[in-house]
Amino acid sequence: MRTLKPPKPKPTIIIDTREQQPWKFSDKVYIERQALATGDYSVKGLEHLITVERKSMDDYVGSIVDSLREDDPEDGRFFRELQRMENIPYRSIVIEQPFSDLVCGRYQSFISPAAISSKTMSFELRQGISVRFFEDRFGAAKWTEEFLSKFWRIRKDELNPKKIRGDNGQDHETIPEGVIPGWCK
Repeated sequence: MRTLKPPKPKPTIIIDTREQQPWKFSDKVYIERQALATGDYSVKGLEHLITVERKSMDDYVGSIVDSLREDDPEDGRFFRELQRMENIPYRSIVIEQPFSDLVCGRYQSFISPAAISSKTMSFELRQGISVRFFEDRFGAAKWTEEFLSKFWRIRKDELNPKKIRGDNGQDHETIPEGVIPGWCK
C-alpha cells in the first residue's frame, strides 16, 4: 500500500486588488488578491517585510514626471508610495522593459533620459529601493515569483513559530529572530 506524501508547502503571493494587469505566476505558488497598503505584490503573512511595485516604462517615467510637476514633489502619489516602502526592509520596483529603453528615451515623455536615470539611481542609493529592469513582462513576473518565493523559504518560520519546552516544563512559542521580547505585543 502506497502512502501519499503531504503536499509540499508553497508560498502565497498576494496581488493587490488595485493591480489592473497582474502578472501570471506558475503553480509553484498560491495566489490571493487582497488590498496591500504598499506595493503591488507581497508574500502572505510577510507583507510588512517585503513588497514589489510593478511598473511599465511609461508608467514609471510618467510617475516621476508627475511628481516633478507638483509644487512639492513629495506630495505626488508615487512618492507617497515610495515613502511607505521605506518602512519595509525588502522593497523593489520592477519595470517591464530593459534599462536600455530608458537611457535611449524609448518612452512617452518629454523628460530627458539622464533625468530619469538620475532619479532611478537616487531611489537605489538614497532610499535603498531596488529598481530592476527586465526585457518584458514574463521576465519581470518570473523574477518577482522567484524573489518572493525565496524570501518565503528563508523567512517562513516566522509565520509559524516553533513550540519549545521552557525551564518550567511548559510549552511556549519561540520568538522570531530579530524580535526583541516585550517590544511587540
